[in-house]
Amino acid sequence: MGLFAGCYFDGCSVFGAKSLNALPDSRRLSALLEIFGRRIRHLFCHVTAGTSTSRIGFCMSDCPSSIADLAPQLPTHLPMGLRIRLSIMMVLQYGITGVWWVVLSIYLTRQLGFSGEQVGAVYGTMAVASMVSPLVFGQIADRWISTQYLLAFLHLAGALMLYFLSQMTSFAPFYICVLLYAVLFIPTVSLTNSLTFHQIRDTSKHFPGVRVFGTIGWILAGLFVGWTLDDTTSQPIMVACLLSAVMGIYCLTLPDTPPSDQTSGAPPFVKAFAMLRDRMFLLFTVVSFILSIAITSYFAFAAPFLKTIDIETIAPVASIMAVGQFTEMLLLPLLPFFLKHYGMKWTLVIGMGAWAVRYAIFCVGQPLALVIVGVALHGVCCDFYFIAGYIYVDQQASRDMRASAQALYQLVTAGLGMLLGNIIFGGIVDMSTREGVVAWPGVWGSAMIVVAVSVALFAVAFRGRRVATAPTPLPAVGLEDDANPDAPND
Repeated sequence: MGLFAGCYFDGCSVFGAKSLNALPDSRRLSALLEIFGRRIRHLFCHVTAGTSTSRIGFCMSDCPSSIADLAPQLPTHLPMGLRIRLSIMMVLQYGITGVWWVVLSIYLTRQLGFSGEQVGAVYGTMAVASMVSPLVFGQIADRWISTQYLLAFLHLAGALMLYFLSQMTSFAPFYICVLLYAVLFIPTVSLTNSLTFHQIRDTSKHFPGVRVFGTIGWILAGLFVGWTLDDTTSQPIMVACLLSAVMGIYCLTLPDTPPSDQTSGAPPFVKAFAMLRDRMFLLFTVVSFILSIAITSYFAFAAPFLKTIDIETIAPVASIMAVGQFTEMLLLPLLPFFLKHYGMKWTLVIGMGAWAVRYAIFCVGQPLALVIVGVALHGVCCDFYFIAGYIYVDQQASRDMRASAQALYQLVTAGLGMLLGNIIFGGIVDMSTREGVVAWPGVWGSAMIVVAVSVALFAVAFRGRRVATAPTPLPAVGLEDDANPDAPND
């Protein structure tokens, strides 16, 4: 469409012709309306403040007259309305998983009679899907479809898969349906992250406060299952189906997060892989991959380990494991403080090192109170490693490949790393088992050594960049790339 390049109001140029002409036709109108709206608000402020009409034209010369001038004038805080909308998104996103995935093995073994190998295959679907699905859908979000609409489709389709899943009783169709659901669900983790990063300016400051509601959603879902549902039936799957449908509809109300205007050049997922040419990002990725192999042992074998040492004399295993979720919720708001005062490198080292400490405690296995401390370290392990890792990846990625960069991180950790971890530590557990009794110190000692070596390598070789206190400027109409908020680490 043809747009006028400029006009004058009280002797002032309202629109910069050069900046508008640089935009694609599909974005000019929104940019023009944005600038015009800001000038009208500026005019209104002068009138209500009692400024004389003769002064209005002069004062409007201080208003933004181009696209680039808009970015610095955005509010530095995260508006409460936006915070609430993003927080609700996180509650639903992680509540879906928390309500059925944790207790699914009980239903599979007691109700459907699946073998241990079959249960392992079902739980392995998430890792299989993580190797392909996030990159495919991340590419779609970066290039063709607004993120909120893609999330709506994935969750609504996921709700349909969950409904079919609740009706199946034999292994083959159940496995296929779970795998299809995993392909739909796994990308939503990185897409909700990229949508949040797109909407907030200071990611290191505001993202933890939004992401903590995902943990709250997980906890609430687990409590709801424990108090009201029979986990030996398909009831948790049906509740997850309902939550997924609600999330799909809710995503249609989320702030618009359009794809990049850059439709030429290399695809975003190719650019994401090109980030590995940076030696520090490559080191971070390799260490994350190795760590995810060792970390898998906790998620797969912590519960049977706790049963073995009679932790249920204190509380049920599920309640003990929930301690980690509560500490994650409590510590996540402290993440911005650590990023600001200690930098990304040492924040990540703290999170990685906490895994080594946890495994050392599990090697000892006594007293039980100390083991509970090891479980409680989950707050440090998750917040200071996983969540900080999401933030680091976002800071290294340009705006046109944010979703693909998050997908790459998920591919390396939740996909390849955890798939390989299930195989390796499943074998270690088998080799450590004699007459049905597992020698757990050998299992946890192996994981501790892998983590300790990885942390030492990262601490010595990584040259991080301190997170800046100033927020990252976000273009008002989504045109320019975010400035890198990092400043060199001393």
